[in-house]
Amino acid sequence: ASVVNMSRVNKYTDKEQKISNRYSSIKSRVENLDKYWPREDFIDWYKNEPKICCYCKSTEEELARFYERNNSKRKGTRGQTLEIERIEDREYSRKNCKLSCYWCNNAKSDTFTYSEFKKIGLEIGAVIKGYS
Repeated sequence: ASVVNMSRVNKYTDKEQKISNRYSSIKSRVENLDKYWPREDFIDWYKNEPKICCYCKSTEEELARFYERNNSKRKGTRGQTLEIERIEDREYSRKNCKLSCYWCNNAKSDTFTYSEFKKIGLEIGAVIKGYS
């Protein structure tokens, strides 16, 4: 009889593993992230968060088409997927984060408030959606 090593069985689905990898990426930059936003809570939040940019309202499909048609020098690193956006320039948490496209996340920086950038984001979205 063969013995199955249960420690090697992945506890996440493929989709959850990708989300867990995003968490790991944030955790590598943010000290003590797991103390105030545990990995399981982050995965649950991400799975339930609407998959559109919170500013420009572009869907992941629209972003993929835009990404394929632009010539950004960042093309190899960012732009293909929605990113984790901190609404206010403070901790990563369920209450302070939303999903945002690279272009909105990058342009908002820490200069604009969430409310201010929602107006700007709609114009960015019009350009992105124009590529669809």
